[in-house]
Amino acid sequence: TIPAPSANTIPTAEPLTFYEPILAYIEAENPTFEDDFSTTKANWGSSSENFPIFDGVESGVLHIGDHSEHGGISPDAGTPGVTFPTNGLFDAADFALKFDFAFTDWYSINVQFHSATSQETGYRFTLYSYSKHIWELTNSDTQALIATGSYNGEAGTILLITSGDYVAIFLDNNLIYQGENFESIRKSNRITGFGYSDFNGNGYIEAVFDNFKFWNLDDADF
Repeated sequence: TIPAPSANTIPTAEPLTFYEPILAYIEAENPTFEDDFSTTKANWGSSSENFPIFDGVESGVLHIGDHSEHGGISPDAGTPGVTFPTNGLFDAADFALKFDFAFTDWYSINVQFHSATSQETGYRFTLYSYSKHIWELTNSDTQALIATGSYNGEAGTILLITSGDYVAIFLDNNLIYQGENFESIRKSNRITGFGYSDFNGNGYIEAVFDNFKFWNLDDADF
């Protein structure tokens, strides 16, 4: 009699998480758009305060300021917060967005995604600086907190991946969140920020960015 195989005879492979093929893809494929600010690229357009984004490049990094204390030249320049890009550069339902950041005196850096254009809808991933040092993922439509955690440092690298109704977020190459049931019918994705001076009245504030990479995955084949 041939003995029946035991349950351990044929090992079963661990199922792939949704983001693993995407990580392999973005490692192998050139981004749809990238910028290390070593040359001038007009693709960025202007911020929500109508300031040309590339005017903020100094020594190979991008300085984005919130001009709420300075009047500015657009309606948004007189209110706290600044948004970029505003020209649809990062628009996609499925995408990967990666960039380096450094707080100088911003209060928070946010990635608004799966949003309607020019509206704070969809979802928001936020990094808080100063005494908080926490991150939050929020449903902007309901203001419901989806997830939160802590992190160290005033600088790092964000990678946000969306595919269908799945989302994964990495901070400094460490997975800090993955989840599903995220609506992806809206395609506007952008960065927003609030300066610390918006809360204490100390004047002009900014944050520093570098090494943007954006992959539009809407038609990608993994």
